[in-house]
Order: sequence, then C-alpha cells, then structure tokens
Amino acid sequence: MDTASRTDARPSAFRALPILAMTALLGAGGIAHAQSSITAKPLPEATCTDLAKTASDKTGVHVDTVVGDAGPYMYSNIDGTACLFSGTATGVAENLETVADIGDGLEGWTRDSAYDADGPGSTSVTYRRGDTDWFSLEVSAEPPAGECDNVMISECKVPMKEWEWTVSGMAFSLPASARPQF
Repeated sequence: MDTASRTDARPSAFRALPILAMTALLGAGGIAHAQSSITAKPLPEATCTDLAKTASDKTGVHVDTVVGDAGPYMYSNIDGTACLFSGTATGVAENLETVADIGDGLEGWTRDSAYDADGPGSTSVTYRRGDTDWFSLEVSAEPPAGECDNVMISECKVPMKEWEWTVSGMAFSLPASARPQF
C-alpha cells in the first residue's frame, strides 16, 4: 500500500471512532432505561374496593375499579398491573379541595406530597402505605362544552354542579424502596 492510500484510510478510521463511541453510549443508555422500569402488582381486591369507595365518598363521583395494565398510566417507569380507578359524573356538589382530604378516610396511608400536582380544574394526590403500597388519585372538573371557553377557568360562572367531574387513579405494590417517576 502506498503512502497516499494509508493517509486516506486513517482519516476515515478517525471519523468512524466518534460514531462508534456514540453508538456504544446510546446502546448503554437504552439498556439503563430498560432496566429502570419497575414491575407493579395490584393490591388485594378488598383494598382496591375500599379505596374506590373512599374516593367515591370524598368526591361524590361513583368510582369503579378494575385490575389492568399499570404502565405508563400515571408514572413513566411503572410496568405490570395495578388497580385502576375511574368514574365520571355531573351534578357533583363537592369541590376539588376535597380530594386533598381523601387521606382522612385511609387508615394506615400517608400522603406523599412530592407526587401531588394541581392545575386549573384538576388536582392529584398520592398516598403510601409502608414502603411498598401506592395509591394515586386525580380529579378534574370541566364546565359543560361551549361554556367558559373565553375566560380563565377560575372566572367561569357556571355552577360546579353543572360541570363534568372525572376521577382516575391507580393503586399498586412495588418492591421496597422503589419509587415511581412521572
């Protein structure tokens, strides 16, 4: 091989090194991401039924529960199955602040406010029992279609009893010290 041919080959090899290094890093990142998934298991049926009843009592919305696919329902790193909660109603006399008090009816559960979130017309709360059991609930309320479209939600004059309320959530068990992520 002459000197000119070797000179041309070396720059090509050097250009390929960063591409190979990037490919290796991206591959390792994909493996790390795949390993960050946590497998959830549903809580016992009686516990899920009690949680749904408490949610119904506190919100005024009939809440059903089924066991279903956990991820990514509310958390980005949860797979497996969980108790899923859902319900929709109009004519509710409650307000969104009652959701924050749902823990009053949950013996043994502690609120984990690091996972709470509030926004216009919605709120969500998370409770833990011990190091393994999780219960998250989101409640949202929207005025009837076509009402309050041109005003901020806080300025809407339509009575809350006419709004549509939606309750959704999930309850599951994780390995000790595992934490869900949004």
